[in-house]
Amino acid sequence: MSWIAPTDVDAMYQHGVVGTYTLLGQEVNIYGVDTYEIYYKVKSADIYVLIGTAAPGSDSFIHNIGDGTTVYKYYIKALDSNPEHLVATSIRSAIATSDQFIGDLNGDGVINLSDFSIFATNYGKKFVDDPENYISAYDMNSDGVVDISDFSIFAANFGQGGKVAKAAEALPTSDIPFKMAAEIDESTANYYVTVSVGETDNLKGFAFSLAYDTEALQFIDNSISGLVGLNITSANEEGLIDVASWFVGEEFNGSVTLGFTSKGVNRNIDFEIVNAHVDDIDGLAVSTNVEELSMKALPTVYSLSNNYPNPFNPTTTIDYSIPKSGNVEIAVFNATGQKVRTLVNERQDAAFYKVVWDGKNDTGESVASGLYIYRLVSGNFHKMEKMSLVK
Repeated sequence: MSWIAPTDVDAMYQHGVVGTYTLLGQEVNIYGVDTYEIYYKVKSADIYVLIGTAAPGSDSFIHNIGDGTTVYKYYIKALDSNPEHLVATSIRSAIATSDQFIGDLNGDGVINLSDFSIFATNYGKKFVDDPENYISAYDMNSDGVVDISDFSIFAANFGQGGKVAKAAEALPTSDIPFKMAAEIDESTANYYVTVSVGETDNLKGFAFSLAYDTEALQFIDNSISGLVGLNITSANEEGLIDVASWFVGEEFNGSVTLGFTSKGVNRNIDFEIVNAHVDDIDGLAVSTNVEELSMKALPTVYSLSNNYPNPFNPTTTIDYSIPKSGNVEIAVFNATGQKVRTLVNERQDAAFYKVVWDGKNDTGESVASGLYIYRLVSGNFHKMEKMSLVK
């Protein structure tokens, strides 16, 4: 803490002398400060305690505090040998913060979810008319109000000193669930993954990281919906999306949705929630009740592959993809253009498929060796490929 003494408080350090002297033609009071006494208390306590003294001419004092989340109150007395000359400063409040990062509100050297919880709790406070309770660490732009401008500074520094979703082993655990569901928009080949957070009545905020397969999906920027209050989100190229939200008086509907675009590869897509945290009436905790989600990838285009093996005997496999639900027909024709077998003729959902031809016609008879053509028709799409049956 620091203070500014009036220019005449320690004039000439004539301790114990009371009166005036002439300096440059003006009379100056001599208070003769012998010592400064520093007092403090925890905000909720009733009694101030003397924690130290400072010599005449001092303008600062360091109080080593271990707990960065507790609010303390301080004032200073200036004394000399005459108790009638005692002068006390006004009361000021403070918390212990890190000198390394703006926004490290608990002084642990990392700006993470614990700091976010503290900031959100104090969001909206106006210290302009309440200097006694003013805490500079919350008011990051020093304008007397903790508002969106301060949050912009905090969000810009979030994650410094460690990962944004850094696991906090020291935190208690919670069984508040994080569940997942997904919907697919066939017209755009987009996936929408919804993360639902249970027991929201007493929830003040939450955070989680969503891991996804970057080879199968691309995250859609600015696609996150459902968040309220103060929110920090980020996505990296390794397939991890961090979401942190504190409600600050707004009502959360219980779920957050994120959008992804399919890259059109034939594989299972896995989503996993990691580092899930909740902040409720019991404080910040790590959720141990999280779900994983696995689903089939959605193709982005129609495709008809070369059959394998080719040449073949007696069977061969044909892969194809349908990006939009509709009727699908796959038929086999001989070299003269006559249809010999219908392999598929039905409505199919968007997906990757495969079908096997056993070298027989529609009546179940084996066909002769030779060149055959297979054709896929679905919607406005049609494509043909060649294959050879060798016996």
